[in-house]
Amino acid sequence: MPSVPASPSPAPASLIFELEGLAVRGIPARFDVLQSLLGDQGFRLGAGTFARHVLSHPAQPDLAGLLADLGSSLKPDTLARDLGQGMEMWLRAPDRALDPGFRGVLESLRAREWTLAAYTFLDEDLANDLAARLGLAELGVTVVPVAPSKAKFLYDDAWEAAADALGQSPTRCWGIAHDQASVQGALGAGLLVIAAPDKLTAFQDYSGVDAVIENLTPKAVEELFAAVGA
Repeated sequence: MPSVPASPSPAPASLIFELEGLAVRGIPARFDVLQSLLGDQGFRLGAGTFARHVLSHPAQPDLAGLLADLGSSLKPDTLARDLGQGMEMWLRAPDRALDPGFRGVLESLRAREWTLAAYTFLDEDLANDLAARLGLAELGVTVVPVAPSKAKFLYDDAWEAAADALGQSPTRCWGIAHDQASVQGALGAGLLVIAAPDKLTAFQDYSGVDAVIENLTPKAVEELFAAVGA
């Protein structure tokens, strides 16, 4: 059962999420790719090291610090290149798909005539390829590209750009955010925020959100929206 706000909020009619962060749970994938790359060099990547040097640096992972902590002589630029290539291969995998539970959430809201948007920091070709394989157009999801450099503002611009693409004020939108940086950006932009962390971001601080949902399913989201009159 998700936690709910203490008092009802205005009923918005839009939902926003991050394409690569939430729709396909990219953070655990990034950890796995990075762990594989470092494992090839004889190093083991722990969740704490990943959190310190990657999750704590959403605009640009601190790969130099990560390699220094591990005692590796690998060049940060080389690791960054290989990580980028590895993530692109993962995102382009033929079997990449929406989580069935989250697909159900989108289908349910689409049936209620909510407008839906996904912001993305991916380049246009990769974003379009991923969105097509996930079937986002059929679900009525508008994909909104955002320049990666804007991530340094803790995602505020990304959430605002997605709201603008839907013709909505951010205060009339719900945002489902997958980690602390995304949550802070959504709160800064003025959205109503659901935190839906994964196994690597569950420990983070989600103060200020309207709800935290561990299992992102249609039932959990419907219960939350019913509680707040959305």
